[in-house]
Amino acid sequence: MFDILQKLQDDDICFGCYNFEHGDIFPDDGLIIYEDELIRCQFEKYPRATGQTIIVSKEHYEDISEMPLELGTYILKMTNRLIELHKEILGEEKVYFCTICDGKRNHLHFQLLPRLKGELGGYGHFVKEEGILMDYHENA
Repeated sequence: MFDILQKLQDDDICFGCYNFEHGDIFPDDGLIIYEDELIRCQFEKYPRATGQTIIVSKEHYEDISEMPLELGTYILKMTNRLIELHKEILGEEKVYFCTICDGKRNHLHFQLLPRLKGELGGYGHFVKEEGILMDYHENA
């Protein structure tokens, strides 16, 4: 699977759009939780956390800055419902919500990263350690 993702990116083809058209990169495999004309919500096939869920916009947007406000509002509403289910069914203590649409020709998607009781918490497990930034241009 990772080889085809790399090939599509090398060919400047969005793998999200390709998958919605052909369905062979991320097959359902019983992982889809919810789907409608705007979004698909499914458990991650190769999760970094138990219950990791991906929320994908069906319309192509490279990142959150291109997304219409109405779609963002809808995604947040559906995210809240998914988090309620996560907590009720899987007993998760916290659920982190993020988007990292990185790389060439990416497709807007969001991730729910659950934390179960007893697991280490805090965003320090997902991002670099905090520090003082003296010059934003140095990191650009």
